[in-house]
Amino acid sequence: RLSPIFAHYQQEFPHIEFELIIDTETNLLTQLEADFLDVVISAPVQLLGTPYQSTLLYTERYVAAFNSKHRFNQLAKIDLREIQSEPYLDRLNCELRENLRTICQDQEINLYAAYRSNSEDWIVNLVRAGMGVALMPEYSLPLNADNVQCRYLCNPEINRQIYAIYHPHNQKQIEIKTLLASLSRI
Repeated sequence: RLSPIFAHYQQEFPHIEFELIIDTETNLLTQLEADFLDVVISAPVQLLGTPYQSTLLYTERYVAAFNSKHRFNQLAKIDLREIQSEPYLDRLNCELRENLRTICQDQEINLYAAYRSNSEDWIVNLVRAGMGVALMPEYSLPLNADNVQCRYLCNPEINRQIYAIYHPHNQKQIEIKTLLASLSRI
């Protein structure tokens, strides 16, 4: 979803070094605060206050990801309760993990984490191998991933909001201002 914007930006500002870092929100914000990063794109559980500024980029829904031979292929949407009868693939770096735990407790749903990983690639590979079912943001799944299917999660529908987070003083730089303007048009 963001790649075309980054490609256009790189053409417009070829002298700018562009680095994509995958890390926990806490670590990214620490680097932002230390001026090692100019912009963090994240899905904060709660919006950050001063000194940060946040711009909403988009909202994405969570999907259940499963192997292409899985019984979920017959369903249009997947109820969270359906997943409790499946080996669950737990994404350790998921920003909504605590919210999901609360939702499961409130609805008396027990997701058994057969496997856990902090790597999205490992989770997708486990899904591909038929090792279980994962809950993932819809845009984090690779397009046309072999042997991986997905359906929107329902009852409850879970969403996350993606923000560009930055220091207001960075907005004074034309390169950062241009990137933020491009990102806000998603």
